[in-house]
Amino acid sequence: MAGKWVRWNALDRFQPLVKLMPFFRLVFLILIMSVPNMNIISVGAGSYTTDLPPDQQAPQTTIYRSEALADRPMPTNDWWSALAWRKPGNGALFAHPLALSAQPGGLGVSYPNVPFIATNGDEYRFRYFEEFYVGVDSLNSTPVVADFSDWTVTADWDNGKLRATMGHGLPYVYFTTTGGEVEMTFRLATTLVPDGTGSVVAEGRPFGIFAPEGTEWTVEGNTIRAPFPAGGYFSIAVLPDTSPETFAEFRAHAFAFVTGGRVEWQYDEAASSVTTTFTADVQVMEGTEDQPFMALYRHQWLHTDAINTAYTYSSARGEMRVLRGNNFSTTMTYPGVLPYLPAVAVTPEVETSINRMARFNDALRLNLPGPNGEMDTYWTGKGLGRVAMLAPVADQLGNAEARDAFVETLKTTLENWLSVADDGTLPHFYYDANWGALIGYPAASFGYQTSLNDHHFHHGYFVMAAAIVALYDPAWAEQWGGMIDLLIRDANSPDANDPLFPRLRGFDPYAGHSWASGANEGNDGANQESSSEAMNFAAALILWGAATGNTDIRDLGVYLYTTEAIAIDQYWFDVDDAVFPEGYEPPAAGIVWSNGADYTTWWTEDPEAIHAINFLPITPASLYLGRNADYVRRNLDYLSAGANGIDSFGDIIQSYHGLIDPAAALTALGGSYQPEWGETQAHTLQWLGVLREYGQVDPTVTADTPHYAVFTRDGQRTYIAYNYGGDVREVTFSDGVTLTVEPHSLAVR
Repeated sequence: MAGKWVRWNALDRFQPLVKLMPFFRLVFLILIMSVPNMNIISVGAGSYTTDLPPDQQAPQTTIYRSEALADRPMPTNDWWSALAWRKPGNGALFAHPLALSAQPGGLGVSYPNVPFIATNGDEYRFRYFEEFYVGVDSLNSTPVVADFSDWTVTADWDNGKLRATMGHGLPYVYFTTTGGEVEMTFRLATTLVPDGTGSVVAEGRPFGIFAPEGTEWTVEGNTIRAPFPAGGYFSIAVLPDTSPETFAEFRAHAFAFVTGGRVEWQYDEAASSVTTTFTADVQVMEGTEDQPFMALYRHQWLHTDAINTAYTYSSARGEMRVLRGNNFSTTMTYPGVLPYLPAVAVTPEVETSINRMARFNDALRLNLPGPNGEMDTYWTGKGLGRVAMLAPVADQLGNAEARDAFVETLKTTLENWLSVADDGTLPHFYYDANWGALIGYPAASFGYQTSLNDHHFHHGYFVMAAAIVALYDPAWAEQWGGMIDLLIRDANSPDANDPLFPRLRGFDPYAGHSWASGANEGNDGANQESSSEAMNFAAALILWGAATGNTDIRDLGVYLYTTEAIAIDQYWFDVDDAVFPEGYEPPAAGIVWSNGADYTTWWTEDPEAIHAINFLPITPASLYLGRNADYVRRNLDYLSAGANGIDSFGDIIQSYHGLIDPAAALTALGGSYQPEWGETQAHTLQWLGVLREYGQVDPTVTADTPHYAVFTRDGQRTYIAYNYGGDVREVTFSDGVTLTVEPHSLAVR
């Protein structure tokens, strides 16, 4: 099976025949020359193609966007992505607090503030229910994406006949029109009252409609109409309450139109913190008020002092709090990421497992399939992750032969994927210029190629493997690093002007976490299951950036890792018991949707899988899971009460258990079990051995390096740091402890 995917150099393979038989040499060269030409783009030692491999699927060719966006890489995996894909069944766009539905006749508007709870208590949804509909002169054209920013999108009907800008945290939708009669129809009985200033009060409903003074509205039951000239504009807003004072204040700010938004981040290494600044672009349509209202999610308002009103909204992400202004900043603590953990208290079982795997390493080389023989980017990535965690353990055991064997497996497998074979055989990567996406083939898992799902999951494993190789072979990283950087840019380019890829494809900077779904099929918006694989991608960037001296990539990883960890605590784990609505029973979500969460996975109802999919892969970067010991215990208690004995993820669950009780985890694990597909017995035992030796993660202490961890056991702290630099470094921890770290070394105190 392994040989099927080996990227042979054909001339080398047949060299004996070529030397002995000039005739066969001529025939062979003719055959090589007859291979159809491929458009191959070289990147360092690697390459990719712009030709779709034969018999492989690609994303749909149609993108619903304006001609002005035809040359820009198209964002996917965003809260509004359904607008660009328009897959069958695609519906609501959950901006929060509003939910919108862009339809051929106009825009549907909803404020979903009451949850639906499944009868068994394992699902909640804040469903879209259309409150009213906004159209112009009986539109009947497919809306397209006309503009976008880091958290806003503008939809266009009929070349500007109607345009609507909406976004995360915006209580308003901002409209412009080239002229015509605007019509809004409420679905429920509503008293609509023009207030004499061009605005309309929806009495009994939390909505305001704001137009320039002199706009003449006609009211017919639940419908209002008004003629608008070319260049006309108006806005609608969901109001925090129905008081006249609130309506008046929102009317005063209704013409500070948000036209876009941008996010910037700054990693403060000395303080181990990340400051993220959100700035809304504002166009004042009339008057002098230039400050919009912006609603912040819980993970944001917990980490800012910018809130300056008492207004709040309900949402699927818990309470949103409102500020008056066009910018704010959050500051969050970065908890540190190590490339590997110290090999302390290594048991004979670990050494035996390492040696056994090294002896059979040839069977691993280029043959890292999934459980059913899958050889795509995800399952190859899982295999790379499995081997990558073994190399540092072998190195610390002094087993250079095993270390080198594991590193060689990583290099050979990565090279096989990161370059196009002379004859075009798979595997290799293809660049889809239509969407602006890099896709690895063969690609068969989870809509990775057709809907651009999960790119940060798949590519994260490749980047993590490359980061481990870079520890031991910097020259390889220099040769092949260009392709690794492309994988990073595809999944989450930091550059808004990247000519190949959209900015932050997988990461939603306002929501604070990634979305795995690229096309958002269905009526529940975007979704993500494995939050921990998103964290694996972020951690891989930190380590790859550090190993290659690219601080921009490193700091992007720090930003993603820090922000997503805090969002996971709130929206996947609800550690403060403040987000999941009453009636939702589990302490964790398996899948988070734009409009809610499910206690399930995409493939099984097995409780172990539901929990484990948000823990794996276990790496040194998984220590963020242990920052709240009380929550870890609550999570495990719920799992134990509902366990069904399938035990398909026993080692992953016990690795999580080890964050609070490693001795009990080791006992529960036992000596004979089947490792999870991306894990090995050696690595699991080493992980639990470190926790048994050093204790629980101590989140109260930080360090002035990106690569640190602190543990506490019986009141005694252990400090660990890694030095990627070429000079000795003294690391200072926030409690005053210092640690001297030799170049390219791990130190423990």
